[in-house]
Order: sequence, then structure tokens, then C-alpha cells
Amino acid sequence: MNGQASAPAGDHTSHGSGSAPAGAAADPAAYDTVQRIAKADIITAAMVDIKPPASEGTAWTVTEAGREWPATASALAVDPATEQVTSRADFEDFGLAAKLTRWAIAAHMALLFGLPNQLVLLAVAVALAAMVVWGYVMWWKRRPTRGGAWAMGRPAPRGAFVRGHWAGVLAAITAMVLVGMFLPLLGWSLLAFILLDAAIAEARRRRRRLEPEPEAAAEPEQLPSR
Repeated sequence: MNGQASAPAGDHTSHGSGSAPAGAAADPAAYDTVQRIAKADIITAAMVDIKPPASEGTAWTVTEAGREWPATASALAVDPATEQVTSRADFEDFGLAAKLTRWAIAAHMALLFGLPNQLVLLAVAVALAAMVVWGYVMWWKRRPTRGGAWAMGRPAPRGAFVRGHWAGVLAAITAMVLVGMFLPLLGWSLLAFILLDAAIAEARRRRRRLEPEPEAAAEPEQLPSR
């Protein structure tokens, strides 16, 4: 529900918290009063969620719902009897993590900066799709059954990553850990891939150790020189 307090009462109560008192929820003027009190206090967003009291003796709640910049989430409670603010939660008092979460969600929804935000997300989506398609193309060109001039290079030798420069290895591991923390599904998938690759490498290493070494070819007898 938004801040359009003049809408019919049914539109407001559909966003309420359940069994609102009939007298408070049925009066559209009550929404106008609550919105006026909230605007006079800490609410500045154009879009707000107004919920009537769920039971007798409880307060109305008003929460900022706008996702545009600057995105805030201040909220307060209004006593329907005295029309006084009983409690408030100012976005300015939120911790840094809570603010970053709010802004990140709005940016992820392409609502934080309007059209520029949407264009950036479109570019990211196209780039990800291109990387997926190009990955399959690269594999197809360098697949084991393919050879000749059409082969697209050779895959990096196993263990080349850990043998690289320590700064690059540390930066890559740090990036993977951070990605795994903020995107758990991608992090677990990446960890599973690393473990599977390590298991395959170990199995091949053991198989090579168990295979008998080929016997050296007998050298032809040297004829005595004259």
C-alpha cells in the first residue's frame, strides 16, 4: 500500500496485518491522519506502507517503501487514540550493514538510480550470458577429439594456478571467498567444483603410479669399427 490515503478502505486493509478494528480500518480519513502525522515526523519518502492496528489497543505503523535514491526505510508507530507517535526507527540511526543491505537490494532491483541502474544491470546480464556461451564455444574448439589448425589453444596445465605469483593467487582466493560469502549458492558451487577437480586429479595421479612403467627399448648392437 502506498501513501495515497484517499483510496478506498478496502485497498488499504488488503495490506494490513489481519483483523484490524472495523472502526479504524473502515474510515479512509484515518489513513490521511496517520500519513499526516508520519510526514510531520521522520517520514520523507513519497511511497509509504500504512498498516492499521491488528487489534484493539495497538498502534498504526508507517514504513517508507520508496526504493529510489536516497533509499531509506524509516518507520514509526502512531497511537490511533491519541494520534501521537509512540515509537520510531530512523534510517539515519541504522548500522552501516543495514544501510548497505537496503541500498544493495534497491540496486539489484534496478530501482536505485533509475535508467542508469537498469542499463548497468542489462550490460551485466548480457556479459554473463556471453561468458556462458563463449565458455561452451571455447570447450568445443579445444575438445580432446578436435585437432589441427582449428583447435583453440591448450588448457592450462594442472596446478598452474597455485604455481603462479603469490599476490595473484592470494587476490583470486580472497575474491572467491568474498563472492562465496555474499553469494552462497555460487560459493558452494565453486567449492564443489574445486573439490571435484582435486579428486579427479588425485585419482589420475594414483592410476599413473599403479601403471607399470614401459620397458626401455633394447639398443641395437654396435658393430665393431674397422
